Amino acid sequence: MAATHAPIDCMRKSQELYPEEMKDLEGIESIKLVLTKVTFHPCGQKVERPVASVSTQMSCAYVATTQMVDREAMPSQFRSEALE
Repeated sequence: MAATHAPIDCMRKSQELYPEEMKDLEGIESIKLVLTKVTFHPCGQKVERPVASVSTQMSCAYVATTQMVDREAMPSQFRSEALE
């Protein structure tokens, strides 16, 4: 899903520019992702449990959060046992 690459890149850049702030995950009140209508339909929906690996890979919010928490968004973060 090409549309999920931009949120990952934005989180990675934020981690590079603001390393201390981005390490303090509990101190982050919110992050707003702005998506076009074309992007929102396939990858803007809220991910709810139970969740499938494919759903997480196609969610801009999930991939951005994965980059924030794990500091990378690679295939291993999206295997079924890693989704919790």
